[in-house]
Amino acid sequence: MEIPTLNHFATQGASGGPAGIINVDFIREVEFYSGAFPASRGNTLSSVLEMKQIDGNPDKLKFRSTVGASDLALTLDGPLAPGTTFIFSARRSYLQLLFSAIGLPFLPTYNDYQLKVKTRIDKKNELTVLSIGSYDVSRLNLEANETEEQRYILGYLPENRQWSYTVGAVWKHYRDKSYDTWVLSRNYLDNSFEKYLNNQTGDESMLTLDYTSAEIENKFRYENTSRLSGGLKINYGLNLEYAKYQTSNFQKLFLAEGPVTLDTYSFFDLFKWGFSG
Repeated sequence: MEIPTLNHFATQGASGGPAGIINVDFIREVEFYSGAFPASRGNTLSSVLEMKQIDGNPDKLKFRSTVGASDLALTLDGPLAPGTTFIFSARRSYLQLLFSAIGLPFLPTYNDYQLKVKTRIDKKNELTVLSIGSYDVSRLNLEANETEEQRYILGYLPENRQWSYTVGAVWKHYRDKSYDTWVLSRNYLDNSFEKYLNNQTGDESMLTLDYTSAEIENKFRYENTSRLSGGLKINYGLNLEYAKYQTSNFQKLFLAEGPVTLDTYSFFDLFKWGFSG
């Protein structure tokens, strides 16, 4: 399942961000491709990071809590039913407390979750449901306005919210020397920014920036992987995708000749398809 957003406070149109949303305790192995990508990993520009997760404990339920340098986390894993296991984690940062204590003019808070449920239907079929998501908020610390630098940052920095999720299902059917993989997934990234003149939040007449955007992708992929005599491996497949993007932007600019208002809305969608082998 493809995960386009891997970081908190991600830069729109890129994959960067100050903190990752992947729970590394769930990772069994990682393969990184900086070039020569597999044919089945199409639509790739720079690199591919393939992560394989652990399965939940089939015997008993386990709990674990973690206190990190900037966040708190809770992890659960265990059996749900005969042949079905799950792993789940949730995390919340306390960076806003640290930033407030040292007098920074912005207070970021991030939250994320990760879920995997795996069911072995029989010896030749298994179904895995995966989901990962985040919710990030950055507020202004209006009390941190003692220095000129703090007042400058408070004067131009907007408040923003960003949330994202990816959810999907993977069905695998095994044969003697091959297996099929069917993947259906959806991912969503939502951004919003607000700025009020003199930070008079709630006064619509003082609103200078109101930006929202949404990126949505619905994906389907089929792959067949076969191993032949002599160590030869053959992989072929197809993929379909429906994606759409929408944004609205209200911005009030104060120029020498007077205030200028920009108010725009954009929307487009597209279908993608591909074959690989």
